[in-house]
Amino acid sequence: MIGIIDYGMGNLHSVSKALERLGIPYLVSDQPQELNQANGYILPGVGAFPDAMATLEQTGMRSFLDEFVYGKNRS
Repeated sequence: MIGIIDYGMGNLHSVSKALERLGIPYLVSDQPQELNQANGYILPGVGAFPDAMATLEQTGMRSFLDEFVYGKNRS
């Protein structure tokens, strides 16, 4: 399953529709405990990435992503 990270800025609709057309199961969430069920992640892009990074920091999603990418505390 693919986790689509909802941080309030990305184009979730286009990404989820693309996965549906490909028949790939997914979930959309802003909660690390829910996203932890996924095998991989999509972080939908935005034009103003500094604002997106600030939001990822504020919500704690940055820490979740760092743990996934770098293997810290990941079971």
